[in-house]
Amino acid sequence: MPTSVKKITVYLLLALALSSAGVFALTVQEQANFFVNSGETASAVQAGAYYVVLVNGVETAVLKPVGNDFTIVQSQGEFTVAVQAYSQNVFQNDLKPAVPGIESTFDSLKGIVDTCLKGSKWFSFNATRGGVYVAYNVRYDPFHWPKEWGAIHYIEDNVYAFEDSWNSAKAGMESLASSLSDAEVALAATANAREGLKPIRAQYPKYYEAFLNATSSNQYAYSIQAKPYPCAPDSEVSGKIDSILSAIGASKFNPPSYLVSLISNKTAERFGQATQTKQNATQSIRASELVQSAQTLNANFSSLGVTLDKFQSDLTDLQNSVGTNSFENQTAVFSARLEKYQGLYVQYNATLFSLNRAQGALTNASNRYGGSDDRVSDLKRRLDQANVELRESQSLLKTGKLEVLNLPGLNENATSIAVTAENLQPKENQFDLVTIGVVILVLALLVGGFLYLRKRQPPQAERPRIFGGNSDEIEQMDFGSENPRG
Repeated sequence: MPTSVKKITVYLLLALALSSAGVFALTVQEQANFFVNSGETASAVQAGAYYVVLVNGVETAVLKPVGNDFTIVQSQGEFTVAVQAYSQNVFQNDLKPAVPGIESTFDSLKGIVDTCLKGSKWFSFNATRGGVYVAYNVRYDPFHWPKEWGAIHYIEDNVYAFEDSWNSAKAGMESLASSLSDAEVALAATANAREGLKPIRAQYPKYYEAFLNATSSNQYAYSIQAKPYPCAPDSEVSGKIDSILSAIGASKFNPPSYLVSLISNKTAERFGQATQTKQNATQSIRASELVQSAQTLNANFSSLGVTLDKFQSDLTDLQNSVGTNSFENQTAVFSARLEKYQGLYVQYNATLFSLNRAQGALTNASNRYGGSDDRVSDLKRRLDQANVELRESQSLLKTGKLEVLNLPGLNENATSIAVTAENLQPKENQFDLVTIGVVILVLALLVGGFLYLRKRQPPQAERPRIFGGNSDEIEQMDFGSENPRG
């Protein structure tokens, strides 16, 4: 896998972890990690209003909080302020409590190294074994006196530097003991003691070896006026030095002036790297949000039998753009596409529901009225065409040709089919327009005929009045003379 892909994968994993935790701002520890190279580790230590970044325990940069983010300090003035606070914390919390133990261990070491150094110098420069001639041969004859010769010349070649280092360590320890009220002086003294002890720790095994070689043939080789000045076993000396170095060996036990210079140089070396790495991680966090939404959308469509090939390709392009100049544009394009697809998912789901509803309603209608019913046949034809449009829509979703997609229209058509099928009635219960028209026409003719006949009927003659009176009234009536009453 290419390195760039590996880095992107790491950034995305980090981003996904942050997103899953509901955290979208990079912490100071996460930003400290931007300064590391392969195999290194980083930590961030608060120093007043700042944070000092240590890479493998070495002060490398200073971060300053800005809102919910952190910026890399580049000002010498701010370096100084941050380091002063940092060194004061080291002095008060780490160095002062450790001084009594350090002094005790060093006191037990001082006499051992002083004795070994004195005996070594005596042997190397004053070696005698039976007179001048023998001393000459021991010094210059590696074939007959290999052990002694090696011891003499190792000491001669290295003892001055060894002694200088030892004197520096002693001076540093003496200064440390007398400066526990001044952080700057105490840390400088600690640094001197530490740097003096490092070569002693590295070289002492050779001095002990020289002592063993010299005394293997002459037990008095390290004696001055019959008083022995031996070198103690390496394990005894190394253990004491290791104990001291473990207490004051860290880079933080340096004077502030040294740390300011160190941080300034380290920041200059790694500023570009840290800035680029932070940009990549920040972009990855933004991308991860889109990735999660896209994965959910893909899963939703997949559950409905649709694969979004073009959309997945766009997602891959977005992921590959992390750390490049095209990221912002890719993010904008993909965000818009994601939003479009999310809306289409709602439409597609609704369309499937309507088509399923239509299919169910049509099946019921077919069971009731038979598949040969012309109304059922027409609805089936419409539904078949709608399913063809659905398959075309699935293809458009897959290939990303969204501009010609019309899911709302398909959904409306499917809903219409469903409603029609659900409301289908038996034919005997239905009147078509022709039947209704005929009924209306017949009724109109009947009413018109009735009115016409009534208008054509002749008027009737007035019937005689029939009186229901008594006999006197009848007698008074005149029915004419032609019919006299007899």
